[in-house]
Amino acid sequence: MAKSETLLQRLLNAPDLTKIVPQLQPEVLHRVIQTCGLEDCAEFLALATPGQLARILDLDIWRVRTPGTDEQFDADRFGLWIAVLMEAGADVAAEKVLGLDVELVIAGLVQHAAAFDRAAVSSYTTLDGDDMPGRALN
Repeated sequence: MAKSETLLQRLLNAPDLTKIVPQLQPEVLHRVIQTCGLEDCAEFLALATPGQLARILDLDIWRVRTPGTDEQFDADRFGLWIAVLMEAGADVAAEKVLGLDVELVIAGLVQHAAAFDRAAVSSYTTLDGDDMPGRALN
């Protein structure tokens, strides 16, 4: 891991990195992520364009779980991507996510969010004045 940390530090210390990263092919950026680890690449990813990130995500979050089967969307890996982008700052993460395909973002977030109508599980009083208890949430 020390070798990949050294590589990442050398990359981050390169002059004009803010101009270089947006010009790189997504496959090159993906290789850096594979070598250095996604969790350590927040600063690097913050410099990538939304278009680059969309292509890198295509390479990274679609996985063949068993040989001979179709690729499947890895929602956990997508969640990790969002967490790493958030390390670069909420404004950076929002900018990058806004540049992604809406259906991809929905597919990724739906696995990490739950929504329900609180009124459906809350206690209430009937028109006759009877108190009805709500449901206990787990």
